[in-house]
Amino acid sequence: MTPRRLLRSASSDAEARKVAEDEGFDAVPLVRKDGLVREFWSRTTGQRTRLTIRNSTPHDAPVERLLPALGRHVAQFVFYRSEMVGLVDASDLNKPISCLAWLEPMLTLERSILDAVADRRIDDELQATALGKAAKSTRAYQARAKNHDLMLPLLEYAQFPSLLLASRNLGITAVSDGEIESLNEVRKRAAHAGGAIIRDRSDCARLQEALALARSVASSISKHRRSKPKTILAQR
Repeated sequence: MTPRRLLRSASSDAEARKVAEDEGFDAVPLVRKDGLVREFWSRTTGQRTRLTIRNSTPHDAPVERLLPALGRHVAQFVFYRSEMVGLVDASDLNKPISCLAWLEPMLTLERSILDAVADRRIDDELQATALGKAAKSTRAYQARAKNHDLMLPLLEYAQFPSLLLASRNLGITAVSDGEIESLNEVRKRAAHAGGAIIRDRSDCARLQEALALARSVASSISKHRRSKPKTILAQR
């Protein structure tokens, strides 16, 4: 969030309107004489708006819970007890600390797949078949690691989208091509500096869907990790 000390605030509608219009803020806190904030100037509606549950959140709420509200263009004022301590807008979701929250479910999914491969004792040859065209580059990564005595199964060196495709071919998951693309986009943007996850507010809904998908697939894998490996699907 942006802490209160860094927020532009105002004490009157006129002052708040000027700050919002001149500096492009969606919400400007209106500070009362006692220092409390119970209203804000909304640039969207062009008027004073009372703070309600709709546009406020407790300081310890999971950031993921804010995605629907931020996607609807509703800035979230953060409260510690009765005091407003900061503001969260959609742009805050691209901060490095936020990206850790988006990356974690992807890493959990990745690890779940690799653990399932290990449990099923799928050898490198079957892993290579499941990787298809990506097997060549993945083997090259593995060979370089072996030169430094780092011995791991082939899929440990696969890029995330290739790993997801291999997991489907091995019968570990049933992710579609579109789901692979969605999951990889979130992982890529969360893991690399400059890869903004939220470029417009509609991305909030897509991010929420991708996080839910990652958790759902990882949970499904965990429930069936002891099952026998299925036949590898034919490569297209």
